[in-house]
Amino acid sequence: MYSGSFILKFISIWSSWTKHGDRQIDISFHGIKGGLQNLINWMVSAVYNISVWRMYIVALLTEELVFRACMISLLLCGGFRPYTLT
Repeated sequence: MYSGSFILKFISIWSSWTKHGDRQIDISFHGIKGGLQNLINWMVSAVYNISVWRMYIVALLTEELVFRACMISLLLCGGFRPYTLT
């Protein structure tokens, strides 16, 4: 699965966090708990964001369907038989 946009977003968020010198990474139980709560809050907000649905769900499905539809017709034109495609 393509995750380039997700990785770029993660890197931009991480770099904005590191620009603030007062923010330290807390590895204690409360720090990890707070980090997980922030992650869950971000994920819940992403579920309601239409842009996230478009980029990470709909785009992947339509890209795969279009690719397979184009490839099957090209393979059939190239001499492959339907029983060899599956």
